[in-house]
Amino acid sequence: MYRNITIIGGAGVPRKSKDYQIALQVGSALNPSNHVLICGGMTGIMEAAARGAKKSGVLTIGILPETQKTDANKFIDIALTTGLRITRDTLVSVTADLVISIAGSLGTLNEAAICLKVKKDLIIVRDAKNGKLFYNALNKLCNENQKMLIKYMKVKEVVNFLKKYGH
Repeated sequence: MYRNITIIGGAGVPRKSKDYQIALQVGSALNPSNHVLICGGMTGIMEAAARGAKKSGVLTIGILPETQKTDANKFIDIALTTGLRITRDTLVSVTADLVISIAGSLGTLNEAAICLKVKKDLIIVRDAKNGKLFYNALNKLCNENQKMLIKYMKVKEVVNFLKKYGH
């Protein structure tokens, strides 16, 4: 059975940034025999993750905030239009078996919080921008059961984790 891996992060992350490279690396670590990538389908972290996943042969699904499939980045195989704007953050998070947070701001933090509310595992990438901030904020706001769902890992640890996840 395939595992839905959701990668969340900022749309405004530049292509030449460290965070874009982190998302590209994590997306590339997904395995086409047991992982599907789900993301917001747009630019920045979402584009980098989808680009890496496509390079590895992984099916990519973008859950788009508007109603035009053409809004999806070119690495999305299946573009799901919602017309829900930021409300689509809920769909991005609840469809996951595992959520990985790489950089971002309020939208990303919202998706991470939703994933914990619905009892999904969350990995926060330690070496990404705002990783420490997100980790500390979520740990302060979560109950003990939700805290157990959070993993705080460096990129190399995430890549190694994904090699084993879902087998």
